[in-house]
Formats: sequence, structure tokens, C-alpha cells
Amino acid sequence: MATRTKLTPKQAKFVEGIARGKSGLQSALESYDTVSPDVAKSIASENLTKPYIKLALEPFFEKHNISLDTAIAPIGKALVATKVVIHGNKEDAFAEEVEDLEMQLKGSDRALKLMGIGQDKGGDKLADFIQVINEKGSRYNV
Repeated sequence: MATRTKLTPKQAKFVEGIARGKSGLQSALESYDTVSPDVAKSIASENLTKPYIKLALEPFFEKHNISLDTAIAPIGKALVATKVVIHGNKEDAFAEEVEDLEMQLKGSDRALKLMGIGQDKGGDKLADFIQVINEKGSRYNV
């Protein structure tokens, strides 16, 4: 099977839309002959898995210093987020730095999704989690 290196006109328009900051869905709607959001979402998902489309997007990512490291860095910050809480009234108020659990949970959710944990419905979540950690643990320094 031959590997495609040249983008079709529709794929090129799709890549251009992504490079301009549009979502995959919006880029697919504008680039392909569909008005269905479901079809466009499917096209975008498929396109973004194709190696030659990923390759076409690399210069745009490099131009804006977008890498896996820069994309993941905010998740790491969210996992250890804190906030300042003011206690007391005007006369005896004091500030305390506490864990920002809401932000930490959001970071944890994003990290788990990125790692592919908890994507399916049903089943034994703890067993699934342990299995994924055992399989992918070294990949994530666990």
C-alpha cells in the first residue's frame, strides 16, 4: 500500500483551517461536502490520525512553539494548584494557602483522558485503572 505524501485539496483546506486555530469539526465543515456535524466530526477525527496530515501540521505547531511538552505543562500545574483563602473579618483577617481541589480534579481528569484511562463506560473501573497503570506505567513514570 502506497503512502500518500500530497494532500488532496480538501485535506489541504482542512489543515489550513486547523493552522488558523479552528476546531477539527469547523475545519471539516468548511473543507468537505457536508453540513452534518456528526459527519464532520468523523472526518476530522480520521484526518487527525493520518500521518501525512500530522506532518503537514508540524510547521504550524513549531511556528507557535506547540509541542507535547507545552500542551501537557498546564495539566501538571493544575495537579498541584493552590489558592489563597481569606478567613475572619476585617479586624482579624488572615490568608491561608490551600490546595485548589477543583482545579486539581480538572487536571487529573485531563491527565487521565490523555493517558486513555476511563474512556469506556461500564466495567470495573479500579481493575481497568490498575491494568492501564501496569501496562503504561513506565511510559508515564509511574
